[in-house]
Amino acid sequence: MGSSFQVGPRNSFFCWGGTKTKADIWIVPNENESVNCGPGCIIAENKFGNENIDDTRPRILIAAEDKTRGSDRQTWMPDEKNASPKQWVTGWRIRDNLFGGGGEPKKGVVYSCIPNAKIIFDHNYYFGSAYPWLIEFAPDVKRIPVSDAGAFVYAQERNAHNYPAQKVCNLPGYAVPFDPYAIFLGNPEVPSAWQRDNDPGYEPLVSLTGAQMPTIGTTKVTAVEDAHGGRNAVLVEFAQEGDALSLRLDHKYLREGKVGFIEVELKKAEQKPVSNLQVWIVRGNPYDYDRVCSRILDPQEGWQRITIPFVISKAEGDISFMIKPDRFYSKTKQSAVICGNVRLYYASCPQSGERKGVKEVGDADADIVFGRDPTIISVAEPLTADRTLRFSTLSASIQPLPGSQYRIARSGGGNAKLHIADITTLDANEWCDVVYTGKKFVLTAKGKL
Repeated sequence: MGSSFQVGPRNSFFCWGGTKTKADIWIVPNENESVNCGPGCIIAENKFGNENIDDTRPRILIAAEDKTRGSDRQTWMPDEKNASPKQWVTGWRIRDNLFGGGGEPKKGVVYSCIPNAKIIFDHNYYFGSAYPWLIEFAPDVKRIPVSDAGAFVYAQERNAHNYPAQKVCNLPGYAVPFDPYAIFLGNPEVPSAWQRDNDPGYEPLVSLTGAQMPTIGTTKVTAVEDAHGGRNAVLVEFAQEGDALSLRLDHKYLREGKVGFIEVELKKAEQKPVSNLQVWIVRGNPYDYDRVCSRILDPQEGWQRITIPFVISKAEGDISFMIKPDRFYSKTKQSAVICGNVRLYYASCPQSGERKGVKEVGDADADIVFGRDPTIISVAEPLTADRTLRFSTLSASIQPLPGSQYRIARSGGGNAKLHIADITTLDANEWCDVVYTGKKFVLTAKGKL
């Protein structure tokens, strides 16, 4: 095979008609060693069109030559049945190509008939129907060999039109993707590109459990166990076009041109699971809309927290947050998903939803506002009369999630009582913890300072 050559740039691979190809590019592996089996080889800056595409075939095929058919390399055909552990392709980089999908692609972008195929994918762009995998191994390949011969780090890919992104590989452990564009959200092999931190500019926009999310159409919801031990998640069943979990966003809390994040907890339903679930912010309605932010996800069997960045350029018209099946890809009876906590907020990076710091309260009644005030409350002044701390929210769409906690410490003197809502009272030099159950705040701890 050799090394250090390039296919491209500016090639176009397509088929106007007649005999369809087995692949656009056929890579023949080295027969028996990993030396010079592709390091430095590049497929770059080409267009793989979707004209008259055979959706049962890959775009790039890795297979040995079947020398029982034909007399030389002009006539030999790919051997797609015999996977030899002695054959190698490694060090190839596939970068900056445009891959078009047509119909319903059945094969990965790359289809390898040998186990020792180590390919680096880097900044490719996809449009049209989604390919199921970036690289797919033939059924004869049961596992990927553990080897340091050749890099198989996966770099970021991009997808057009918010179509579902293909998965990395049909066999586990092929690579740990680097995904700064959040294209492969929900893929269990993909680490989050976002580092969770505490931003003093954090502003909540939505904070609801799945059970609190409004529905539209004929959407049916049933309470089920959530990821945190309660029953605040819902099994969501979509029956017809237009059904969705949908919440209109309050313009009062929208910030034009400021980055924010959607965080939603999702889990695959046991029956009729939706495999193409659309999570989006939209201006208008699902039939006549201006899409602000959209991702199409494939919910997994275990709970996942999906984090999606967004920016609203213009806070005008009806702007809503919606969770619904993607109608372009909903061609089966897939109709259900499990939804847990939902949060939308403004911040420079993902946030826990709890403000760090201490809120100081004086000799007066006070409201503790969820999402605005810190979770540690200090009452250091002596109280001259009984005072009350009340818990409130910014709006009906911003509610404390189950497990939200406050610690209140009264270090000031005075003989008056400090009432913690209708939960308990604190004398001088006492403290307490209160936790939200999903219905109300309850006392969980109390003691002397």
